[in-house]
Amino acid sequence: MANIGKNVMSAVQGDALILCRTPFQAVVIKRVLIEEEIKEFDLVYLTQNNSEEDLHYYAELAAIAGKSQYVYIMEKKFDILAQVIHYVCINSIFKLLNAYRKVVVSSFDSLAFRKIVSKNRNAEVISFDDGTGYINKHSSYMEEYQNLRSLIYTKAFAVPGKREFIKTINRHYSVYRGFENIISAELVRFIDVFNYDSMLQNKGARINIFIGQPFDEYMDPDYIGKLRGLVYSLGIEYYIMHPRELRPLVGNIPILPKNGRIAEEAIFKICDGRRPAIFGGFSSVMFNISSDVADKVMILSDDNEEHATLAGLGKMAGCQILYV
Repeated sequence: MANIGKNVMSAVQGDALILCRTPFQAVVIKRVLIEEEIKEFDLVYLTQNNSEEDLHYYAELAAIAGKSQYVYIMEKKFDILAQVIHYVCINSIFKLLNAYRKVVVSSFDSLAFRKIVSKNRNAEVISFDDGTGYINKHSSYMEEYQNLRSLIYTKAFAVPGKREFIKTINRHYSVYRGFENIISAELVRFIDVFNYDSMLQNKGARINIFIGQPFDEYMDPDYIGKLRGLVYSLGIEYYIMHPRELRPLVGNIPILPKNGRIAEEAIFKICDGRRPAIFGGFSSVMFNISSDVADKVMILSDDNEEHATLAGLGKMAGCQILYV
C-alpha cells in the first residue's frame, strides 16, 4: 500500500529529499532540518509496520513537506522481494536524476534508499543516527559482502556497497555523545532531540517500565523463558509494546498507551514528573533517554558472545547490566 501526499505530481522539486523509515528517525529528522537550515523538502516514509507511531510522525512531517509519500509494504518471506517492491512503489517523482541539492537518509541498509541517493550524484548526503545502528558494530549497517546474497542484491540494484556508501556521506548527525560512530569523527555533529529540563519535578518518586521487543526474532526460547520469569519479579507497572511485537512477553502488566508517540516521549507523559526506572534488553530507548533523568537496567544473556559487547555499550549509556 502506498499513499501519496499533497502535490506529489508537481514538477518542481524541494530543496532536499528526506528518506525516513521509523518514528524515531522522524523525531531526529525534525532537528536535522533545523541544523541544515532546510526550509523546503520532499518526503518518502517507508515502513513495514504501519504502526500508530508511523502514521503519527509521518503526518507531522508531511504537514510541512512539499511532496510526500507514505509507503507501507508488509514484510515478505524473501528480503530481496521486499526490497524490489519498496523501490517500485516509491513514486517516480522522487527518483528523478539529480533532482535534489541534499538527500537526508539514515537507513542506507535499504537498497531502495541507496538507489535513490545514487540517482542524486550531485547532492550532499546527510546521514543521522538510526537508534543504536551507527554505534553498534554488530548492526546491519556494518554488514558487507559477508555472503553471496548480499553481493547479488547490491549488484542487482546497481548501488554502492555499504562501506562505499559511507564514503559518500558529507555530514552525520548523532544523538550519542561519547560513542564511537561508524561515520568518521570529523563528519559527526552532535545534536539533542529531547528536552530533559522539564521532565522531572519529583525526583524521589519512581515508576517501573519495561521496554518490549520482538524477542522471538533474535533470542532462543530458553532465554525468553528466563526473561519472562525475571520480568514477573520486577514489579513492572507499565509494559511498552514494540511495533513488531505480536504479543507482550508477559500478560498481566498494563500496556502503556503511547497515543502515536515514540516510547521516549510516552514514558515521560505517563510518569507525569516521576522518575522512571526503565528495564529492557539492548534497546535504543536505553540510549536515547539520559541516565540523568531515568534509572536504566539493561537485561542481557550471560552466555551470548555478542551481548558482552552490547554490555559495554550499555554501561557507557549509564545502564546497570543484569544478566539472565
